[in-house]
Amino acid sequence: GLTAGRYATRRGLAPPPELRAKLATGDAGGAEASQPAAPRRRTLLLTSETCMKHHTVAAPIRRGGGDIPPENALRLGVLCDANLGILRSSEFENVDWINDAPRAQLGDVLRVHEYSYVAKLEQLCRGLQGSETIGHVDPDTTISALSYEAAMHAAGAVCAAVDSVCTGRSRNAFCAVRPPGHHAGLRGVVVNDN
Repeated sequence: GLTAGRYATRRGLAPPPELRAKLATGDAGGAEASQPAAPRRRTLLLTSETCMKHHTVAAPIRRGGGDIPPENALRLGVLCDANLGILRSSEFENVDWINDAPRAQLGDVLRVHEYSYVAKLEQLCRGLQGSETIGHVDPDTTISALSYEAAMHAAGAVCAAVDSVCTGRSRNAFCAVRPPGHHAGLRGVVVNDN
């Protein structure tokens, strides 16, 4: 219900000079003063503990301990750890959390991936021994035994987020999930001329 300038001022940030004069006179896009406040829908933040079980490098992961891929199990912890995660800080206290995002329905996954590809990923993950054994789908895509389940929960979080926003229950949503899926196309890794 605030303009960007008024919100910045409230948070202790200096607005740009051209906006300061308008803020002083109350003429900085003061539409919020003339309209009744709409009910506040909050941001929805979804995550899943299952997403932490997708491993891209053998544990334990240590800083400075070799070539660690940036997409690893620690990445989600930096965001969502109950005690130290940045998204758990007071800056984000007014979000609605879903900590156990649902698993996607296979039918929803098959809207964007061919069945043979999905079945291949499930089989590859099932074939890995131990929860932290690393395998490869292609030279750029690593998986572990629980990567398929992690991906299904990541997709489920996205589906739940879209449903919540489209039905008006949430203003917007952020999914803190992994694996990221940026290599996954219709039938596998997305390729191009570059």
